[in-house]
Amino acid sequence: MSTSATFGRHESIVLAYAEARARYDFIRFQRIGDWVLWVGVCYPGFIQQDRHIIETIGRRSYDACYRITGGSWVIYEELADELPAIVEELRNVRAG
Repeated sequence: MSTSATFGRHESIVLAYAEARARYDFIRFQRIGDWVLWVGVCYPGFIQQDRHIIETIGRRSYDACYRITGGSWVIYEELADELPAIVEELRNVRAG
């Protein structure tokens, strides 16, 4: 199961998300969401087996960023709501 996929150097994405939730840490949530976005676009095979779970973690991370900012940064709401579609569109653009 790729949910043990490393986030950063040696950390499970699931454990990173659990820690971000425990600390309500904006920076950590943002990094997790950005990592999911990056991997989904640049290395989709890396998360293919558990794509839904990993994208859900990314979406929830971006949603937490939106809530932490008091809803003032709507880009996080859009990323939370549309992450799979954004990943797919960027992957298509990248492929040319």
